[in-house]
Amino acid sequence: MNCFERTFLVMAIAVALTANNANAAIMLVDSVGFTSASGSTEDSDADAATHTVPAGDLGGFNPNGADKLVVVIGNEGLNNGALSNDVTGVTYGGVAMTMAVERFGNGNRGGEIWYLDNVGVTGDFVITYAGSSGGLGFGAYALNNAAPGVAQTASTTATSGSEANIADMTMTALEGDFVVAGFARNNTDTGGGIGVAAPLTQLFYGDTDGSSAASGYQIVAADGPVTPDIQRLSNNVGALFAARFEAVAIPEPSSLVILGLGVLLLARRCRS
Repeated sequence: MNCFERTFLVMAIAVALTANNANAAIMLVDSVGFTSASGSTEDSDADAATHTVPAGDLGGFNPNGADKLVVVIGNEGLNNGALSNDVTGVTYGGVAMTMAVERFGNGNRGGEIWYLDNVGVTGDFVITYAGSSGGLGFGAYALNNAAPGVAQTASTTATSGSEANIADMTMTALEGDFVVAGFARNNTDTGGGIGVAAPLTQLFYGDTDGSSAASGYQIVAADGPVTPDIQRLSNNVGALFAARFEAVAIPEPSSLVILGLGVLLLARRCRS
């Protein structure tokens, strides 16, 4: 490769980097969510220490093209006061996921958010509990243009007779970030009153063996604070938890200037 060919290659790379990142924002490739009682079709082994969510029960959920997978789990343990439903591991297609955040209310009502970077697999979700869980609230989000890792988490709890401190949920987000929240509480939602609050979009909400769980998400429209909220937690012990995932970084102008100077110097060297 001669000098001019090298110059052309560097310029092409510079243009490609700028084009690919100019409008970087996380995209939701696919999602699926449900709640179920132990013993139901989707949750046939929920009382066991290891629970499988088969790919065939996910309604065609397809993470192809995704670079990050996020899972939300909300439930109530079968042993009152003990964290039997504490999730000790989640795998997808046999690959271990990483926990981003967990929070439990008074006793064993709560849940967790897990994620997997560089997905590259398909298959079943397998959840391993410390003991066992009564029912399951489950949501899976397949994302594209997501940076590795988790940028920020937040969580809060409510005890019987007191409202959760929603101010604890405020996070500082950037345009294009993906924010996901999960929720679980004691008692079913008899009479209503629980819902995923805007600007979150609800993925699932329902009852699970005497408790209830929900999840919602948003793709952040502008830089600034976000406060994901799933209400109501009052008069029922429970937990609300959330994670923020950043979009792939847009190159800073200074980086593009340095790259341009490199091209210029290479071109001058070719002429000398």
